[in-house]
Formats: sequence, C-alpha cells, structure tokens
Amino acid sequence: MSDHDMDEPPLMGRLGELAEDYHRPPPVPREAMWAAIGLPVAVALAVLDYRRWRSVTVVALAGSLAALVLVETVNMLPTRFWCAILLLAAGQITLLVASTTAGFEALGGVGPLLGLALCITSLAAAWLAPSPQAQAPLNRLWLDFRDLFGVLWGLRVAERFNAASSQYGWPVVLTWRGFQT
Repeated sequence: MSDHDMDEPPLMGRLGELAEDYHRPPPVPREAMWAAIGLPVAVALAVLDYRRWRSVTVVALAGSLAALVLVETVNMLPTRFWCAILLLAAGQITLLVASTTAGFEALGGVGPLLGLALCITSLAAAWLAPSPQAQAPLNRLWLDFRDLFGVLWGLRVAERFNAASSQYGWPVVLTWRGFQT
C-alpha cells in the first residue's frame, strides 16, 4: 500500500459522511434568494403608480411567475423531456395570461381551457418521451437522475463527481451523456 492510500478515508467512512449530510437541506445561494424575493418588488417599483396599485401588483406577480416558468423551462430543456416542458411552459403562460382581464378578453374566454389542455398534453408527452438506452447500470442511473432533476442539478453533480475523481485519481469522468473512462 502506498502512502497515498493511507491518507484516504475508507469507502464506508465516506459513505457515512454522505449519510450525515443527506438529511440537511442544501444551502440556497443568497443571490438566488434575493433574486426570487426582489424580482416582484423591483417590477412593482419600476411601474409604480399609486392610482393603479392593483394593476402594478398583478404585473409584479405575473413577472415573477413568468420568470419561474422561464427557469423551469431552461432547466429541463436539455433533457429527454424537452417536448413536455415546452408544452407545460406554453400551458402555464397561457393560464397566466388568461388570469388577467386583458388576457382573458384577448383569448376569447377559452384561455383557461387552452392552458389546461396544454398542461395535460405535456403529461402525455412526458409519458411518451423515449427512455435513454444505456448499457451500463451506472449510466442508466445517471441519465435518469439528469432527466428528472434537470441541467442545474445535473451539472452540479457532474462537477462534484469530476472533482472527486481527479482528486482521488480515478480514471473516470462524468459527462452529460454518462460515464467515460
């Protein structure tokens, strides 16, 4: 055994450390928290009109909900559920537009039904999405994780795995498409 092997904790010790951290929620970056809280406030202050305060709050709420739909769409677009997420985003935006008075009138009153139909169609598209054909069980596990959690978590996990792989000298790299030696 080399000196390097003696410095590494045993595999079960590393798994125990992971199990301890499993029950703690992941830290939320302060910038993301302030962006989520501050976006509606910034929109409301940008179009502030005291005589039409109700319309300003609707615009602020609609802007923050549209931003959440955008993040959701960008997160899931590079996965096998790309078609389903586009239909879901279209349905959510249609429901959002239909919830305003002007949008309801512009859509002729069928906006809520159209939005609901798009959301239901997205469920069918997700059900029919082709499953990735991976030969190795680890690749299958990775592709399932990537497709369920999206690009934000997928890239983070791949980054951490690759950092650990290079630190311990493992001859494997985790890419978007799976493990490579």
